[in-house]
Amino acid sequence: MKRNSFLAAIAALVIGMASITFVTPALADSTRAAQKTALSKVNSGYLADILLDGMKLPFGTQLTSAYTHPQSDTTLADTALSVTVVAGKSYRLVLDAYVTANASGGVKIDFAGGSATATAFEGNCDLYAGTTFSASTRQTALNTGAGASAELTNIRCTAYLTVNAAGTVIIQAAQNASHASNSIVRAGSNLVVFPL
Repeated sequence: MKRNSFLAAIAALVIGMASITFVTPALADSTRAAQKTALSKVNSGYLADILLDGMKLPFGTQLTSAYTHPQSDTTLADTALSVTVVAGKSYRLVLDAYVTANASGGVKIDFAGGSATATAFEGNCDLYAGTTFSASTRQTALNTGAGASAELTNIRCTAYLTVNAAGTVIIQAAQNASHASNSIVRAGSNLVVFPL
C-alpha cells in the first residue's frame, strides 16, 4: 500500500511539473513567488523550495560583435555587456574582456554603465598583454575604472556586488589615454554573474 501511495505521489509530481515554467534568478521576486505557489500545489512546497530557492544558477552575456571605442576619446561608454540584477541581492561578477589596445592609448573599463546602484562593491581587475601580466587595479565602486596606457590583449575582473537599487549592470569601455588608434573590446568578451 505504501509503495502505491509513493508511486501515485511521484506521478502527481511529474504531471504537475509538466505545466511549470522555470525562471532564472534574475527575474523579479514576484514571478518567483507565483512559480513557488504553483509548485506548492504539487508537493507541499518542498519541491518549490529546492527548485526556486535552493538553485542559484549563474547567468550572463557576451559580445557577439566587437565594440570599437572612438579615437582620442577617454569618456567611458556602454558596451553591449549588460545584465539585470535584483535589489537587496548579492552577486559575484566575472568579466573576461578580450581587447585590442594601442601601447599609447590602452583601454579602461568599469561596471557603471547601467541603472543599478550598489550598497557594496569590491573588485579586482588584472590586465594582460598576451601572457605577460601588465597591471592590477582594485575597484571599490561600480564607476572605479580599471585600465592602463599599454598594449593590452585581455582584462580579467572579479567582483562582489550587493545591489541597492535594482536595474542593469553594464560594462563601459574607453581609451585610457587619448590616442589616434581605436580601442576595441572584441567579440566573445563575456560577463558571468553568480547569485550568492
